Amino acid sequence: MESFLVACSTIFFLKNSFAGLVFFSVTLLEPSVAVLGLCAYMVGEAVMDAFALPAGDPVRAIQRYNALLIGFAMGHLFSVSPLSILLVAGLSVLVYLLSFMLQRLLATYLALPVLNIPFTIAALIAYLATVRYSALNTALAPLSSKLDLAGLPFLLSGFFKATGQVFFMPYDLPGMVILAGVLIASPIMFFLATFSWFIGTGLQFLLKGSLYQAAMDPSSFNFIIVGVALGGVFLIPSRRSYLIAMTAVAVSVFVNDAVQVFCTQFQIPPFTIAFNISVLLFLYMLTLLRHPRLGSGLLATPEKALATFFGALRRFGKVLPEPHLPFHGEWTVYQGFDGPWTHVGQWRHAVDFVITDAEGRTHANQGRAVADYFCFGVPVIAPVSGYVVDAFDGFEDNIIGDIDRRNNWGNYCIIRSDFGYHVELSHLKKGSLACAVGSYIRVGMPVGLCGNSGNSPQPHLHMQIQMLPALGSPTVPFHWGNACASGLIVTDPAQIDSETRLSSLPTSKKRAHLLQFGLDDVFVYSVARNGVSTGLLELSVAIDPSGWYCLCDKAGKGKLFFGTRGNRFVFYSFSGSSSSPLRLLFLAAPAIPLFDEMEFAWEEPIPDELIRIADWRNIPLLRSLLGGGPGLIGRYALANPDIIRGELFYGKRQMGETTAILDSFRGFCQVTASIDGVRWELQYSGSNKK
Repeated sequence: MESFLVACSTIFFLKNSFAGLVFFSVTLLEPSVAVLGLCAYMVGEAVMDAFALPAGDPVRAIQRYNALLIGFAMGHLFSVSPLSILLVAGLSVLVYLLSFMLQRLLATYLALPVLNIPFTIAALIAYLATVRYSALNTALAPLSSKLDLAGLPFLLSGFFKATGQVFFMPYDLPGMVILAGVLIASPIMFFLATFSWFIGTGLQFLLKGSLYQAAMDPSSFNFIIVGVALGGVFLIPSRRSYLIAMTAVAVSVFVNDAVQVFCTQFQIPPFTIAFNISVLLFLYMLTLLRHPRLGSGLLATPEKALATFFGALRRFGKVLPEPHLPFHGEWTVYQGFDGPWTHVGQWRHAVDFVITDAEGRTHANQGRAVADYFCFGVPVIAPVSGYVVDAFDGFEDNIIGDIDRRNNWGNYCIIRSDFGYHVELSHLKKGSLACAVGSYIRVGMPVGLCGNSGNSPQPHLHMQIQMLPALGSPTVPFHWGNACASGLIVTDPAQIDSETRLSSLPTSKKRAHLLQFGLDDVFVYSVARNGVSTGLLELSVAIDPSGWYCLCDKAGKGKLFFGTRGNRFVFYSFSGSSSSPLRLLFLAAPAIPLFDEMEFAWEEPIPDELIRIADWRNIPLLRSLLGGGPGLIGRYALANPDIIRGELFYGKRQMGETTAILDSFRGFCQVTASIDGVRWELQYSGSNKK
């Protein structure tokens, strides 16, 4: 039931079961819309199960809301009957096939979302086909007399009808209820929906000369979903994203009117053609330009996306990819950023590695055979955790003196990082791949062996970071997450000269082991508030559907996402209720250094939502416009290998103190936090450790 309600809310770009319940309840006012929508959803679920589509496949979410839309559309046209149910079932299968194909094509080659293109195509086909189906000509009586409000100003009436049209309920009352649900779930989304419709309608008025005609245009709902999608979903809410969204709304006006002229010839509505064209064009441009506020995906609300973005921005600065070195031991930079040979133009941000001896030579003997080169056949490891999206190892390794320029990249492996970017490793040895396409690989796991395939004058390893998954895509800048040279930490590859020898930072094996949580490990803590027991906190280690590792509160109140970033163990984000004691782990130890130092002090920005802070600047809508308050800062000190002490500040105001004590085997044995006069304590009381 929850997945159905979330699918209903996804139609309006939310992931909120309450909003989904509000939206679906509106369709009950026209029972055929609700019934055929539910039928389409159920058939879609059955089809995905019949084809054994994995539970976490992104096509499932796409299919669900697109199937609901096609069911709602048919329910708005036809009454419930065996024939209309049969029609909806067939269209649901068509929607699944379109969703599957478009997701693979758009995600792989353009890094774009599918949106509701499957619904739009299926709906156009349905409208054209049903002209021939005389048995289905059972048009429903309009509900305008029951669901429209007399005396309502026509501008408001047009806005409400446009909002209701998103769920094929183009009447005043449904639109008002939908907007009320949106306002409760996300004030930012309500603001965008309202502003977008009035901007689009205002432009239409200027072009058409009739305000009434512009306000009552039944396809003006496109303006709403264009503004919401770009201003608060695919872009992090901000003044700039709002400006981009309103620009896209203006563009969609022209596209929408042009589409209407075409569709009128066939007596079919334009549906969401203008929305899909406008949003995809803008997203493609913004993706290639690496817009700094391009969102990573659909979160529960724009408010959540905004909080997550600000938390990451304050903690990690300008968010650049931070891969590890793709090898063990010490290798030498053969060609760096802006290299003199091949690292130019759109491929300027790349690094080539070789292994050299004490004299700087890359080979033994005369170097006439590939086996003479020190790096040939040496293991290459994954510099990031993520899914292998493409790989090939069928090309022969060049003999010294020959170069295969036809297959420029040679044998390769492309990994999609958990953070959304891609890593390409090239010139691998023939037949050496140790990972399969579609498999999940973690940092340090074997990828293959260094070879001499492709455009390679001598055995070496090429590494580049790119946003798109296609082989040889344009490169982007990055920082190293664990590199050192001559005992000094190195982060920026642009500052590394050729012949620089790089190796991984030495880590504390003991501390790394203590924080290496295994899947399905269970940790149980007793929880006390001001010395009074409040129960138990039971945590388990799991992988979220997004692929991130997390500690899960078994009471269902929260998830704490963790991982290794460079030479630190990091709690990345907390998702869930502020009442979950799990957030105390984040406050007490947001990051822990993994290198061998007895004493170490550092500052760490903390997401503001972990503590309730009374500051009007942190109201999400105002924060998106003004940037928010000074932010929560933690000042931490590692006094000995096992104890981390911290102080929390908001500006100059101290908010609390924390202590985290590492367990002798794994995890934390005790966590305390004193915040606003309340002392919380988590005491380890048992676990099920692998």
